Amino acid sequence: TPPRRRRRGRERVYGSRAGAAAVSRRYQSTQVDVLDVLFDDVYHAFQKASRSDVYLDLLEPYILTDKLKRLAPEVLQAFVQRFRENGKLVNVERCMLHLDPTALDFNMLTRLLKTHRLHSATYRIYVEGLGDFVAPLEIALDACHEGVDVRHRGGQALLYARYCLEGLAFPSGTAVEPTTSVLWFLLRKKRPGSDQEYPHLSLLFTVDAQASLDLLSAHLLKRTSYDATVVVNPYDNVQSASVTPPSTDPPSSYFVDGPQAACDASTKKLFLAYLAAHAARGVLVPTQSLSEEVLRYLALEGRTDDVDATEDDLDAWASLPKCLRVLQPANVSTLQKEASAKGRSEASIILLEYEAARLLDSLASEKSLENRQRAAEAVSQTIKASLAHADLDVKKRAFAFITSSISSFLEKARRLDTTVAAAIRDALPALAQVDASQTAQVIANVLPDDVAGACQALAAKPSLQFVVLDELIRTDASVDDEERAVYVELLCDSAPHRVHAYLASHDGYDVEATLELCRRHRIDDATALLLEETGDGNGALDLILRGLGRRFEVLRDAARSKVELNEAEADLRASVSAATRLCSRRSEDHESRRAWFATLDALLEAQRSLKLSRELPSTASQVRAVARDLARSYLTAAADRVPLRDVVSKLFKDHPDATLGDFRDVLTSALAMSRVDAALYDAAATCQQQDQFSRRQKDAFFANRPRHVTHLDGRALRPLTEDDPPALHNHLALMGTAPDAELILTPFDPKDPLGPWQAHSYLPEDEESVQKREEYLRKLRARNIEGAWTKVKNPGYYNKYMDCEDDPAARMRLFAEEDPYKAVVPERERVPLPPRAPPGSLDAVAKFSASLPKGLIDGTLSSESEEEDASPFTAYVKRAAKSGE
Repeated sequence: TPPRRRRRGRERVYGSRAGAAAVSRRYQSTQVDVLDVLFDDVYHAFQKASRSDVYLDLLEPYILTDKLKRLAPEVLQAFVQRFRENGKLVNVERCMLHLDPTALDFNMLTRLLKTHRLHSATYRIYVEGLGDFVAPLEIALDACHEGVDVRHRGGQALLYARYCLEGLAFPSGTAVEPTTSVLWFLLRKKRPGSDQEYPHLSLLFTVDAQASLDLLSAHLLKRTSYDATVVVNPYDNVQSASVTPPSTDPPSSYFVDGPQAACDASTKKLFLAYLAAHAARGVLVPTQSLSEEVLRYLALEGRTDDVDATEDDLDAWASLPKCLRVLQPANVSTLQKEASAKGRSEASIILLEYEAARLLDSLASEKSLENRQRAAEAVSQTIKASLAHADLDVKKRAFAFITSSISSFLEKARRLDTTVAAAIRDALPALAQVDASQTAQVIANVLPDDVAGACQALAAKPSLQFVVLDELIRTDASVDDEERAVYVELLCDSAPHRVHAYLASHDGYDVEATLELCRRHRIDDATALLLEETGDGNGALDLILRGLGRRFEVLRDAARSKVELNEAEADLRASVSAATRLCSRRSEDHESRRAWFATLDALLEAQRSLKLSRELPSTASQVRAVARDLARSYLTAAADRVPLRDVVSKLFKDHPDATLGDFRDVLTSALAMSRVDAALYDAAATCQQQDQFSRRQKDAFFANRPRHVTHLDGRALRPLTEDDPPALHNHLALMGTAPDAELILTPFDPKDPLGPWQAHSYLPEDEESVQKREEYLRKLRARNIEGAWTKVKNPGYYNKYMDCEDDPAARMRLFAEEDPYKAVVPERERVPLPPRAPPGSLDAVAKFSASLPKGLIDGTLSSESEEEDASPFTAYVKRAAKSGE
């Protein structure tokens, strides 16, 4: 072709495209009848010019953008043919999803869709054009039964059915009314021309069995109970066009029978898992044979955990424990042996637990020798199987099994059978090796009447027996004195540092036998406690004090080697604490003081004997820190019984040749406690003064506030009116008392002192006083005064507040500027401190100690001064009160 002719050809092609595009653009702004022109005159013009392909190609973008919603039948057929020839049927199906089905020729359109297998468009045309959900599914499945594109059509049918159940339009996903008619159709037992049961569901199982079961589960998840109604499927062996879609849901039996008939050997496990999940939820009830199959599948291949499952977690529902609780088979011994032989130990244990619980229920309803033996054997076998497992969590299932099964048994029977109790008691040693604490709980909950037998069963293993007894005593279980004696002996062997605490908080033990036991194990604090109980308090204290030096040496050695330092420190602290408790329990006499001083001497001598100056700095600092803390704890305990100045005086009197460093910890702790005590006394005195002043402020306010007096001598006074002077409105009138009279005001309601008050006047009974009283009352009534502000007694210096009674702010300023009740406490002369002495010298300190009042070391101080020293805070408060008065 010459170049010029080629250009003209291109011009004609481009002109045709431009003309078609122009016509299409005009359609956007014209009336609907323009479509007739577009599909008739314009289309025929393009046909005459042999350019219909251009016309059809230009229609696609306008359809996809929803600017063109319908096509004429001739144009639609040509449009499909054009894209089919180009291998673009996917574009045709995409366009069909945008056209309006109601504006198209339905018969011709469905014929085209079937011919060219445009499945998605078929579903949309039927649903949106006719509102028929079943017909497109029937078309697709009939084609699948004929072997036409089974995999694609079947998968699309499953997706379409799921959309219908969820209330979504296919394939757009827009919201529509949910329908179950597709379920009825899929669960039809027969179809015309076929004898196969549940043909559609069987077909879908061959396409995707899991998706088919998920489709059924999507509907079952909306149910909460089993529907036992029997209804004939209206779609059985008839065409869907002749059936009115039912408004109810299919009965539950359809969801069991249909999948059962549709599954084969390859999909059997999927069906059993589906059935197990919904049976555990209670929405499906399988037959006995199906129940056995489900349990066998779960025991040999399924899940055995028993976790909390949400409604849509079907995998968690399909577990062996959940199904056993619902299905409740009569006998699982054969299945248990099969599971054990296959190595399914957890499933075997679960089946053993179920069988033992079932036999216990039988024993509770009928107590026979056979039932007792079978139940006891089942319980024993279950416990042994659990404890033989390698996993610790599985071993601990034995405790939960015993507690739950026996609790269920005791709900039906009054007491535990002796044969079953013996089986549990024989298993206690093995249980204690797994968890002794839970074993103690089992004894307390299951064998509360046989604690002695349970402890005897553990006698061969003292360590386990101790832990079990310790847990029983800690939980206040019923333990006899014999078991408590055994516990004390085990406590001396296993935890000697806890013996004193136990003996101090419990009773019911033999003092002499326990004392001998504690002496044999060298438990000084417990031995001292028992000696004190026998009346030998001095011997108890001497026993503890003799061991202080040895314990300090142990602490020093532990600080050197950095081994067992905490244990040595705890042992030393326990000894000092025991000594201070012994001293505190003494009565306040000279023996008590001697005990406190003896403890102090022993503590100091033990520290001095260590000679820490020769140790490494790290070792010495650790030991000194402990010694300092012990001295502080001793002084804290002794401060309530012995004055600190007596402690210091005795310290310097008994050790004149010592250096200051020997007593540095005691002295610093004493001075720190003195400063704390002084601060506490000052704070308490300040609080007392503030409380007294606040109370007097309140008293002054209530003494001077106005009272609304409404009655005088039992007679009501006239209410105020607008004609009364302003003073009466503001304060009422100042009511004075009659000569030689006493006016007493009392509130009408004692619980409401701010309410109305009443006045009563009292006069002497002589004739003159009576006449004065009558004359005063007559004058008072003539003035028609209702009530008044008054004072019964002379308020003293508070008279100045009466001058500002009309100005509350001024009265408050007086309170703020002056406190007439403030106590003036004279300053006491301070004792001058001696000059500071050089390090290592105690001369100056000894002089200062001699200048202090002597203590009660020799018992020469009077009882009055002793009482004053014993409670310095009380004496200080008394002095402050006297000075305030």
